[in-house]
Amino acid sequence: LVSEYDLIRDTQVVDSEKIIAELKKLIEKYNNEKKKYLIIESHFSDIVPNYLIDNCIVLRCEPDLLCERLKKRGYKEKKIIENVQAEILGNCVNYLIEKNLKIPIYEIDTSNKDPRSISNIIVDLILRRKKNASKYIIGKIDWLKNVLDDDKLARKYFYS
Repeated sequence: LVSEYDLIRDTQVVDSEKIIAELKKLIEKYNNEKKKYLIIESHFSDIVPNYLIDNCIVLRCEPDLLCERLKKRGYKEKKIIENVQAEILGNCVNYLIEKNLKIPIYEIDTSNKDPRSISNIIVDLILRRKKNASKYIIGKIDWLKNVLDDDKLARKYFYS
């Protein structure tokens, strides 16, 4: 599913057509097995055809915390900055908005949550059990405002 490696960006480049073909096979397999739910975690939801998406949940993270997590994983500085900038600008959410989906798009701030509580929120949103689901509708998380309000953050992530 990977077509090449981008040395400059230090990342794999996926073959969109192959990914979509594999997703269709996987979804068909789950449908044939009468499974109700298939959760696909990715950063390429913008290339997935709308008709294949039933739920959309974006996991967000406070930029400084994301920076620390990526450092611990051994990411190179340039890749860390690229990822943190994307988080600040809300790229994943923006790509989904541009898709003009007919379903709610949720976002969860994972900064101070453990994996179990995040999983519980996700399950509740998927099963439509979350009484306060509106608190997770996109637009509540705005890291860009923090950067605009704090020149130190702006210099750290946007100016060399």
